[in-house]
Amino acid sequence: EDTDMGAGSGGVAEAAGVERREQELQESIPNPTLLQHAFVPLLFSAIMAADVSGRDHLIVDEAALALAAAAAHLPWRQYAKTLAGLLRQLERRKSRERMIVKAICAVVHRFHFPLVDEEPAVDLEEEGEKEAETRDVGMRENEDVKMGLLPRPSATALKRTRLVRGFLRHTVLPKLRRHVNDKNAQNPLRVPVVLAIMKVIKLLPSTEFLMQLPRLLRIISETLKSRDQTARDSARNTLVSIVADLNGKHFDLVIESLNGRLERGYQLHVLGYTVHSLIRALKENSTIGVGDIDDCVVAIVDIAEDEIFGEVSVKKDVEKISIQMKETGGTKAYHTLELLASLASFPETVADILALPIRRLAVLDAAVLRKVNNVYRSIQKGLKKNPSVNVYSALEFIYALLHRELYDRLGAASSQGEGEKEGKNPGALPLSSEQRAMEPARTASHLLENRPSRLAFHKVLPEPRQFFQFKRDDSLRDGNANSDATVGFALSYLQYFLKDKFQIRDEEDCKRLDPFVSICTIALKSSSADVVGQAMKCLAK
Repeated sequence: EDTDMGAGSGGVAEAAGVERREQELQESIPNPTLLQHAFVPLLFSAIMAADVSGRDHLIVDEAALALAAAAAHLPWRQYAKTLAGLLRQLERRKSRERMIVKAICAVVHRFHFPLVDEEPAVDLEEEGEKEAETRDVGMRENEDVKMGLLPRPSATALKRTRLVRGFLRHTVLPKLRRHVNDKNAQNPLRVPVVLAIMKVIKLLPSTEFLMQLPRLLRIISETLKSRDQTARDSARNTLVSIVADLNGKHFDLVIESLNGRLERGYQLHVLGYTVHSLIRALKENSTIGVGDIDDCVVAIVDIAEDEIFGEVSVKKDVEKISIQMKETGGTKAYHTLELLASLASFPETVADILALPIRRLAVLDAAVLRKVNNVYRSIQKGLKKNPSVNVYSALEFIYALLHRELYDRLGAASSQGEGEKEGKNPGALPLSSEQRAMEPARTASHLLENRPSRLAFHKVLPEPRQFFQFKRDDSLRDGNANSDATVGFALSYLQYFLKDKFQIRDEEDCKRLDPFVSICTIALKSSSADVVGQAMKCLAK
């Protein structure tokens, strides 16, 4: 025991000494020759001499960090020589694989050489159509150089960039990929190696990066299929780190990769849980803004729909299944929709989210109706946090939604008669000159058949005829309770703006509210006590 304690204390002392060397390297700029011929061999030998059983892990950790600190001050030739030496030892000394991998990843993360844009030199013969299309998109910067919009790099810088990228592409990447999985460990995915690969492919031309990224995402997605909880958690955390490193860019590739790999059974639970984790992490770290993930909103809504209404929701309700995995314990889809509503462009992309509850309202079922109301509440919470929503666009949005529900179901006939008699439409929504102009007044029946071209609601809801035909095809009676869920959502959202956001400053502000008087009056005809109550509160405001 005394021997073990002495060995342990000696290891801690040696690790502390290595840590001091690391701090000295970071605080000063030593001679590169001294680093290459003195410090690097010393630190390299410390890694190679460490106990393979893991007792010297502190020494290995500090030596790897110190080696990375030294590599950060080396010129390219010495840096490449150091990294190539580690890669050679990785192939020769299998017993020290984990320690060498740790050192390689630390050195890769201290890459510090400037690179310039170059013409992509990638063989696309075996690549699919998607990769070829990606290449065309990524050549924008090269076209700017040809047109003189960007300065053309010098011949020396271009030659050096090709040399560096060639080394990374043909030497570093293949060997890192071969060691991305640890077959002898319970958690096979080596997170540091994945992050190192991510670091390397980001240094490649943008077109090649977009080809390499899906390949890396597939490796992580495959690990998420594992039955081992630790392996899935590690893969999920790695994916969160990659998405954060990309600042939310290419999120559609991430969703596509997850959808393509997690397709059945327990994997669907993992899919919904992982997507929620990714969006929540991006939102909490403020790495994305409104509209950054609009391209994949539809795919995320489909995932959330399956978790709330589909096969996944049925299994979550079974107690024995819900306690088997962390991913099955609770529904994350509601919060996912809330986060989406807070990040989606308003009102264009919000329509893709609203399509979910509207589709589900075609089924007369109490359980479904309860879930739809929960979905609407989640969407409304998200919209309240969405910075792209302003009072005037929200009023247009609410008016369009109420109009298509209430005028078709309760007030179309009476409103049309009054409009023809008085020569005007009580549902017109005038805006001030400082806001976008409205089309001339039209009858309610005309509004039902032709969407107002100036309201910018081209994606707010399905086309009126198609939307209401969808209900009739399902043999839903006029005035069914399901339609009241949408009306209740719109009136509740209107009440929020009337209470906290909308301020009457002049006569034009009063005119903006005039159409809501008639439409809320129509809502009083509803058989739903909740809708009637919401309408009365709006009228009271």
